[in-house]
Amino acid sequence: MVKNHLMHGKIIFPQKLKLKKNLKISIIGAGEIAYKYAEVINSFNHTIEAVLTSTNSKKNQLFIKKFNIENHYTDHDKFIQFIYKNKISAIIVCVSWNKSYEIFKK
Repeated sequence: MVKNHLMHGKIIFPQKLKLKKNLKISIIGAGEIAYKYAEVINSFNHTIEAVLTSTNSKKNQLFIKKFNIENHYTDHDKFIQFIYKNKISAIIVCVSWNKSYEIFKK
């Protein structure tokens, strides 16, 4: 059953929640959680502009290919430069707790 949400006292349905413009999103990580987020992002027709991973492994390359991501970074500083240059709307962090501390610290 779909849960209804209230907006200004009116019931709205999730399928009617649409933004006026598509978002430019970046993802940190390429594991199972990143796959789930990427599927949701694509379902709303938003674009994944870039991904930051720790390595350039085959698993990461499959993730990039599957979701048609043009920009892949393994260097944190270059990734940050890309974000500021391209005015990314949101960054989704999909890494383990111990790695997320390192990422937020940078």
